[in-house]
Amino acid sequence: QPPLSPAGVPMLRPVMNQTVLATRGQQAISAAFTLYPNPAPIGTTVAVDGPRFSRAALLDVLGRQVWQQPAAQAGQATLHLPEGLPGGVYLPLLAFFTSSYFMPDITTSELKQRLQAGETPTIIDVREPWEVEESRIPGSQNIPLGTLPIKLDDLEDLKDQEVIVPCKSGGRSASAKAFLTQQGFTNVRNLEGGMLAYGS
Repeated sequence: QPPLSPAGVPMLRPVMNQTVLATRGQQAISAAFTLYPNPAPIGTTVAVDGPRFSRAALLDVLGRQVWQQPAAQAGQATLHLPEGLPGGVYLPLLAFFTSSYFMPDITTSELKQRLQAGETPTIIDVREPWEVEESRIPGSQNIPLGTLPIKLDDLEDLKDQEVIVPCKSGGRSASAKAFLTQQGFTNVRNLEGGMLAYGS
């Protein structure tokens, strides 16, 4: 059995048909690991060492969900990942019953009302810079989705604050919400409908 890997630290070794301890508790709910070769010819399992969780999913390094635990296996301590996943770094996301992963999204009307009332919520626009040049929410900062992993240190002070994430239509911002929540952010809200809805 491979040694424990600290949360978020890639295990630079083949992971094929063996168990990897992905976490040691609720405060460290993920570990990055590498599937190798490309694609993995056989399935991989990830054992979860920690409190009982309600849902599990697998994200790629851009925060996109590539697998979700079947309902029949919900909460099981071993994740059975599918065969044929491309080689790369994947982040298991475990959602606990009290997890902010289920924090409700925010509507454009609610956000506009708050801005008009003088509130200054933290807004991280995860679109590309050229998209932000065309339209942006006043006071927002632009961090493209693909650069979020390398910007985490700059966002450390926001982990316990509300963070609103818009994109064009809500897809990338949903991935950003999942990724940031997996990294320990406790109050991330996706802007429903994205900038298409905000500008309408």
